[in-house]
Amino acid sequence: MRISLITPPAVTAVSLDEAKEHLRVSQNSHDALITDLLAAAIGRLDGRRGVLGRALITQQWSWRIDRFPIGCMSIAVPFPPLQSVQSITYLDEGGVAQTLESAKYTVVTDEEPGLIQLALDEVWPATQDVPGAITIAFTAGYGADPSDVPASIRSAIKMMILRWYDNPEGGDGMPAGAEALLETHRIHTF
Repeated sequence: MRISLITPPAVTAVSLDEAKEHLRVSQNSHDALITDLLAAAIGRLDGRRGVLGRALITQQWSWRIDRFPIGCMSIAVPFPPLQSVQSITYLDEGGVAQTLESAKYTVVTDEEPGLIQLALDEVWPATQDVPGAITIAFTAGYGADPSDVPASIRSAIKMMILRWYDNPEGGDGMPAGAEALLETHRIHTF
């Protein structure tokens, strides 16, 4: 999958203050360590390398695919929940860059994964037969605020940082309780 993060999340799914409260840490001398632990925990869950296969906080992606689906099949967009599709560009059969008019497709954001579907009586355009002929720019994530992320995911992040903070030599394994909280949020289709 050729996919690039264009605009990363503006905030983390769990703030430094929330993490410190969960760890019962009041001094600021451990802020750098706790920030690193947060980044590691969120990195294990979020986006392209995350085990959940989803986007947590609002982020923008550019996804290159080789061809449109056959017939009127939909395009399933990675990293749910899908918020919006900004554009679909493609190389036509002559190799000229084109933008697919938004009236020719609909974006389904209330399903997981989110879908791009052809509008009624439309067909996917023909493209040049080259890798990455189509680029889809999209926004994904639960929302722009940490409170938009499901509480079970946020709790799992806090459990992860607590384990790593209390046991820095114990490896980077995920606590069983965190695994259980995350299981219903995993996406296995991409």
